[in-house]
Amino acid sequence: MSLNRVLAVGLLAASFSQPATAADYLRGAYAGHQQQSQTVDWAGYYAGAHVGIASSSFDYPGLPTRLATSAWPGAEVIPLVAETIILGRTNKMMTPLGGFAGINYLWDDVVLGVEADYSHGTATTRSNFGPYALMRTINGTNYVAQTTTSSTGSIKDWGTIRARVGYASGHFMPYATIGLAMGMMGGRTTTIADVCNATLNPGCPPGTVATRTGSVSHGGISYGIAAGAGIDMQFFPNTFLRAEYQYVSFVNSGNRPEVVVNTARVGGGVKF
Repeated sequence: MSLNRVLAVGLLAASFSQPATAADYLRGAYAGHQQQSQTVDWAGYYAGAHVGIASSSFDYPGLPTRLATSAWPGAEVIPLVAETIILGRTNKMMTPLGGFAGINYLWDDVVLGVEADYSHGTATTRSNFGPYALMRTINGTNYVAQTTTSSTGSIKDWGTIRARVGYASGHFMPYATIGLAMGMMGGRTTTIADVCNATLNPGCPPGTVATRTGSVSHGGISYGIAAGAGIDMQFFPNTFLRAEYQYVSFVNSGNRPEVVVNTARVGGGVKF
């Protein structure tokens, strides 16, 4: 082997044995200085607190007939009186606060879990409707009915239990929820119903109108459904922050109204 070839082989071997250059460090090619991604564990039990802003709406399907029956029990004018009781949807804002607790199970990047939460926030609506008047012929007799109605409705406390499915993406876990809800309702609706026999008294002059009052209270526990979506953010061990939207719909049952609560909230928690 010539001297030139020996020198070339020696230089090539020396180049492989040299430490990484500054350019290698900048490229991150030096294995000893590669930055390792931090592993975030989303599995396990957790609990926390939340606060938000919520819009609540109250509707009263089925209540006009109950009010008419309360005012004129057994009378043939009940359908007419109920037709004049027009209860509109009412809305109220509130700032609920509460807490939550749950458990997560992790399969690769998929997070499945169950969570329960409680919220306290008072929303009370007070509304007046009417007067509304109609004339109908019932069994050959012309009747005129006029009603004026006042209503209050409230929700104070509610809770949900929901299934959660999320996607673990490092420090962030977006998720969706669906489940059942239970809430405490209150309120009362009262109607003043004037009825006149227009066949006997055309035009219903003063003194020919019979006035009765009917009222229905609608307090108690209502049940419904809950759904939502949010994102948990874990930047420090065993703690996380949360931003979430939740939709809760309580169905009309008995004398209780149909109530829908839309909540945007933030919170934080700890993992155990």
